[in-house]
Amino acid sequence: MTDDAPVVDQVATPVEEPQETKMFDATYVKELRSEAANYRTQLRALEQAQKDAEETRLTQQNEWQKLAEQRATEIDELSPYKDRYTGIVESIAVSNAKRVETIPDAMRGLIPDFNDPVKLSGWLDANSQLLTKPLAPALNGNAGAGDRPTDAETLSAEELVAARKFGHNRERISRR
Repeated sequence: MTDDAPVVDQVATPVEEPQETKMFDATYVKELRSEAANYRTQLRALEQAQKDAEETRLTQQNEWQKLAEQRATEIDELSPYKDRYTGIVESIAVSNAKRVETIPDAMRGLIPDFNDPVKLSGWLDANSQLLTKPLAPALNGNAGAGDRPTDAETLSAEELVAARKFGHNRERISRR
């Protein structure tokens, strides 16, 4: 294979193609850069707003947590008072029931049906005289009791004057 043709190096040499460089107007480029800068600042502001909102939310959750803890503490502090109040109300209700039992059956219809034992107790206190039978007065003048006046009993000055007017003296009164 002997060719008399000259051997050409078959290494490809780059062919320079004409480069098309696009030229943009400077004002257009400035507008594009300004727009991109605005988007970047808006993005940063949005990210900061999200971060602040998250911090606020966490702060509020912590506030709610603190508030819940405060309320739990207050409830714990008031619990003995509630128990005490319940005991007092139950005691008043039992007392009211005993008081109502002492009232004659004919008068029990006058007692209002209050749901509050304290209110019923107040009503019973105010109207106890109307709901009970009065005691009969002693008509015998304490004759059977054997009580006699003693020397220790003294008469007032007015009583002595009245006794003398009727002809009684101190010795006669004490002998009775």
